[in-house]
Amino acid sequence: MKIIIYVVILAIVVISCFIDIFFWMRRTRKKAFAATSYNNWQLRLSFLELFRSTNGFSTDNLIVIGSFGSVYKAVLQESETVVSVKLFNLLQWGASKSFVAECETLKDVWHRNLVKILTACSSIDFEMNEFNALVYEFMPSGSLYE
Repeated sequence: MKIIIYVVILAIVVISCFIDIFFWMRRTRKKAFAATSYNNWQLRLSFLELFRSTNGFSTDNLIVIGSFGSVYKAVLQESETVVSVKLFNLLQWGASKSFVAECETLKDVWHRNLVKILTACSSIDFEMNEFNALVYEFMPSGSLYE
């Protein structure tokens, strides 16, 4: 009788180890997919390219104004890809920290209901002021769920 109990306990331990290994492999595979999906597109954009793509950050392309800056619709010149450009107002207290925090957070996060970040731009504008922007996939009006 003791042998049967030991065999059952051993079987439960072995099965739970296999289940743990299965979920661990699945989790690391998802992380690897998310990392490669962001790193495969090595998009590099300058201030000038973003300036031209938004028609000089025209109000016609303005989507929304937030607490740390504005979001513009842009059409990239070479590929004619439509993107969203989040332009940080660095005169606003905390905007620079928000830019860094958003870069750090979104580079490692992947979720189907989040807009994908394509690249970041940290540069100098025409007046030699610091310029920070994030470029996202463009989402037409609707919800992230749809």
